[in-house]
Amino acid sequence: NEYDDRYVVESQGRVQYAMGPHAEYTCTPEFLAYCAKYAKERGWRLHIHCSETAKEHAECIERHGKTPVALFESLGMLDVPALFAHCVYITEEDMEILARHGAAVCHCPESNLKLGSGIAPVVKMREKGVLVGIGTDGAASNNDLDMLSECRTAALLQKGANRDAAAITAFEALKMATVDGRKALGVEGGPILEGEVADLILLDVQKAHLTPFGDDPYAAVLYGAKSSDVVLTMVDGNVLYRDGEWKTLCMETIAQEVKRVREGLLSR
Repeated sequence: NEYDDRYVVESQGRVQYAMGPHAEYTCTPEFLAYCAKYAKERGWRLHIHCSETAKEHAECIERHGKTPVALFESLGMLDVPALFAHCVYITEEDMEILARHGAAVCHCPESNLKLGSGIAPVVKMREKGVLVGIGTDGAASNNDLDMLSECRTAALLQKGANRDAAAITAFEALKMATVDGRKALGVEGGPILEGEVADLILLDVQKAHLTPFGDDPYAAVLYGAKSSDVVLTMVDGNVLYRDGEWKTLCMETIAQEVKRVREGLLSR
């Protein structure tokens, strides 16, 4: 029951604790209620996978007579700042519950496509007032964890699914991945102004695939830019990556460790 808050202190609040039970189908209601109570007592957030597949959604109703969202509400999991991953099969009633409690959704379109899970009703969720951010899910169901690619897929999917080229605009897609994602995680930040947290990503737009850059920078970035175009990342005023050089990481060491772990898993 004890936890060490030195990471929170040393990071000046940029590292936070949260409760992260996996999903309804891998956790008992008693455990989920305990996680909600524990998070509320400590002022933590809560994260869980929710209605990712049709099977998961239907079997929850069979087990408990409620959708996953309705079950989570009954267990107190929406009494704390909550972030639900996927939400591919949530109902309009579920959306109203999420909006009423101010809960957020992490939309992971490429993972949902790779696993054949379906397409989340992002447009409807946003119309209902649900805060929707964009994520990648894990490497096993996404591979490259490329956020620019994820944003583009999110926008294109909603255009196709809704047969509406304006379903998710370039501006809205990038806002979901940045401003709305920040809000979903409770992270401070905002506009590029003096006194604000200095978190920046810079792109090299002098590339053939971005030429001419055009009058709409949001569209140019969403539909044309690649992660390889990133030339600098800054967090709280500290440059972490610049022109191919990681300032705080040794990529060779990390790659070797990943290979070692993989070989260990394969030898079991």
